[in-house]
Amino acid sequence: MVTDQYHLCVTRADKIALQRRLGLDSLEQLYNLANRLGVTRSHQEQIAGSGSERQAPAFAAERLTLREDPATTVFTREGDEYLRRHFGVDARTRRHLEEIAFHLSHTETAIMYRARVLGLRRWCKYWQAEKIIAWTGLSETRLRELGVDFYPCLDRDGQLAVTLVSTSSLMRLIAFDMAADQPEDEEPEQRTGSSANHHAELVAAGADGFLLAELADLRREIDSGSDPWERSRWVSHGHVCLNPWAGLSFMLFDDGRDHKVPARGLHPSDLHPSLLSEF
Repeated sequence: MVTDQYHLCVTRADKIALQRRLGLDSLEQLYNLANRLGVTRSHQEQIAGSGSERQAPAFAAERLTLREDPATTVFTREGDEYLRRHFGVDARTRRHLEEIAFHLSHTETAIMYRARVLGLRRWCKYWQAEKIIAWTGLSETRLRELGVDFYPCLDRDGQLAVTLVSTSSLMRLIAFDMAADQPEDEEPEQRTGSSANHHAELVAAGADGFLLAELADLRREIDSGSDPWERSRWVSHGHVCLNPWAGLSFMLFDDGRDHKVPARGLHPSDLHPSLLSEF
């Protein structure tokens, strides 16, 4: 735990929280252990040494298959304080959502959902395809059959940089408040239509409950008539830039406030491989 998480402790409060989780008697014990393990370098120094922060355990692909039940998940005040400190634009303390989730022993989707509840983020318009495939439990082929829109995006060199999935198309899969929204005397097929079948398929496939809750909440928000979206279509659920034409900003922290980010006006469909000749 010290090897994997000490570098995620930026403030004294973070280190005290880790010390308590480890059952150590003092911060000095934690520091001495971290020093013996050679993990007392700063976060930026560790990145420089490893070549990429995304090689850390927090970003392991298998973590996408972890699940938490929204009905039983408990968020602590201490965890909320850590989330508020590190999910933001302050370069001194900000951490990737994956790292925050790893440190707090939660799934990425649970912390994503909690960050929105705490007012730290809004709904994103696009998701990285590999995460949606893992979180729904369905293949890309099946998701396409169900009407989910995929957008492969080329970078400025004409290479495939990222494939995105639109939130609006994901919402077609979600049936929510079915009993409340429809007359009780109708048959299930009449009450819910195809979305009920899709919802049942998602549940059977082991879809992530917090992802489904995120989409259901969004649908309610849209029905209320408000504008629920992030400032930029290219801002991810973890506040990183998904635009491969944004130069050095691609996959770095971005909450949509920086209007100088290149190519902000592009749409994912503008970067489709079929347009390679135009590039």
